[in-house]
Amino acid sequence: MSKVFISDKEKITEWLLNYRIEYDETETELYLDIRVNELPFYFPKCYHMLKKLSIRRTLTTLPNSINNFTALTELNVSKNNITEIPEEIGDLSKLKFLYLNFNKIEYLPENFCNLSSLQELYMSYNQIKELPESFGSLSSLDTLYCNFNKLKSLPESIGQLSALSSLFLISNDISYLPDSIGSLTNIVSISMKGNKLYEIPDSIGSLKNLKLLSLRENFLEELPDTIRNLSSLETLYIGKNKIISLPESLCDLSHLKTLYINENLINELPKSIGNLTSLNELYCHGNNITILNESIGNLSSLLKFSFSKNKISQMPESIGNLTSLIMLDCSHNKLSEFPELIKELHSLVQLKIDNNQITKIPKIHLEREELEVIYDEEKVNKCTLQ
Repeated sequence: MSKVFISDKEKITEWLLNYRIEYDETETELYLDIRVNELPFYFPKCYHMLKKLSIRRTLTTLPNSINNFTALTELNVSKNNITEIPEEIGDLSKLKFLYLNFNKIEYLPENFCNLSSLQELYMSYNQIKELPESFGSLSSLDTLYCNFNKLKSLPESIGQLSALSSLFLISNDISYLPDSIGSLTNIVSISMKGNKLYEIPDSIGSLKNLKLLSLRENFLEELPDTIRNLSSLETLYIGKNKIISLPESLCDLSHLKTLYINENLINELPKSIGNLTSLNELYCHGNNITILNESIGNLSSLLKFSFSKNKISQMPESIGNLTSLIMLDCSHNKLSEFPELIKELHSLVQLKIDNNQITKIPKIHLEREELEVIYDEEKVNKCTLQ
């Protein structure tokens, strides 16, 4: 496969003349660094041979003549100033990878959905307000990145994307998800961080292959009970919402490894939180939690646990069972006594207890070479070390 970088018009013409006879059916990548208005003027000999094309920096319009490149499998026009995509792009029947990032695109033409071979679509950092209603016709689409746009909703046809495994719609204005989202049976990763979601449809529970779900920085007040059906889920981000309580059904997620529920309005953790025995990381800082129930000690796989910035005055006895724990952050609470059970946590390498009401710390813990203790030095001086 040859890869050619050209940035001068005369060199383009010379390059085409020299290559005219030597062209064969092997893949050729052509990279442009110029202002191009009409592609046919420069490329009369390579329409049916070029498989990968990248045009950067100065393109303001994607020419209608793009459909002449019938062999294209990859098109990269990211980082230009493109405002619209021509209908003719739908004629590129072999196109598999399309990069439209960092442009000024506001909408996609209906014919866009004729790209039946398209597998990966990247169009982040544009001004796209909606997706075509026929978007679900992209039957081969596996990966969709449409971050930092202006989407307010998704078409109902989104559920027809049966091949989709990755859906990233970070920082849009989406306020609701269609029920058809539950038809994405092959989806593995969904990230909708930074939208305006107020609720999640019950149909989300149908996503049996989902491993990563990020819904942080929305306006969610609750999670549906059907979340218990996400049997493959390993990572869940729901921090920075307005959730008051978590459903007990959340604790049925037996494969869950990472859970972020930070910066919500949660008063207490589910009573069956200890059922999450695969959990490695639990972050519940910045809530209104006043007590940790004893079942927390059943989290035998837990490595990192943060419950800082809550209203907890006492740790449960069972916390001494978390023998795999390497990081414990209980800062900014109402603890008045140093947790004696820390001595059972032999794997612990970092303990944060600052901004509590603790005035005495067993000296032995400060002398453990492998353990870093972060505490208030003005409250705990040498005289108060036990």
